[in-house]
Amino acid sequence: MLAELCLSYCGMAALALATYRLRDLRPVPVGPLRAAGMVLLAGALAGAVLRLGAGQGVVAFLATAGLAGIALVLILSARPRVAVSPLLFAVRVAGATRRPMGTALHPDGASAGG
Repeated sequence: MLAELCLSYCGMAALALATYRLRDLRPVPVGPLRAAGMVLLAGALAGAVLRLGAGQGVVAFLATAGLAGIALVLILSARPRVAVSPLLFAVRVAGATRRPMGTALHPDGASAGG
């Protein structure tokens, strides 16, 4: 449930950054932010449905999305830069850990396949 909550929060933060009001926090194109927000929310929904089944999964997703939205709005009203920092951190981590397709990391830390 924590994973769905984090995905929902980051998805909502991406959608919030795509709005006109918050664009001065991070001047990036709106299209990729909207797409990322939708993908993150869809990932949260898929995770909840896979973990709990269709009936309870949708309810759990709506609960976590609601909690994430409330937390985001409350933090945005007080400190907008702090509210979007988890999303920006996740983007940096994802960019730093990307590997080319077909490569894997061995347990000893050496890269394979390339």
